[in-house]
Amino acid sequence: GGKDATDKVKVTLTASSGVLLDFGGEGCAIDALHDEKQRSWSTVTPDMLPGIWTAFGPEGPELVLATHGHPDHFSSGLWAQAQERWQGAAFVSPAGGGRTVNPAGLSSFSVGGIRVETRPLPHEGAEYAGTPHYGYLVECGGFTVLHAGDCAVAAAELETWLAGRSPDLAVLDFPWLTLTRGRKFTEEVIRPKHLL
Repeated sequence: GGKDATDKVKVTLTASSGVLLDFGGEGCAIDALHDEKQRSWSTVTPDMLPGIWTAFGPEGPELVLATHGHPDHFSSGLWAQAQERWQGAAFVSPAGGGRTVNPAGLSSFSVGGIRVETRPLPHEGAEYAGTPHYGYLVECGGFTVLHAGDCAVAAAELETWLAGRSPDLAVLDFPWLTLTRGRKFTEEVIRPKHLL
């Protein structure tokens, strides 16, 4: 008896680490709107856009998040289109115009039934040390999703933020699994019930 926690959310990958989260009536898009090809990273293609625009029904999602402004996570053009299409959505990102709220200084907020914690996290790679970059812990209906963006693998800031909590789902870049220290940190610190 009883439903597994994974019945509480439908996750759709857009491209790179972009995801659409459908919590059964409330929706959130994270790093899902980018269309500029970067090296070998996947990007949203024109044929994918109709599916993204309609994924949450005619009203769109409640919330649209971007971890940072790099072009494999964020496109100002698609962000502006989303603001036009999804009039009722809240937009949170360190990059972006229009009615975008910058997560700097925010620690938590709610939009409808979605509760979000956000923290500044270091971007992977010394060359990106100055990049404004945020992680999100999104909770709805008792299901929690960690989206760490391009967080430096095994960052102490992430461990401090989680403080022993384990998300139901963690969305992590591939080095978290390909590097020994990433796997160890994921297994011992993040301890997600599910991993994408």
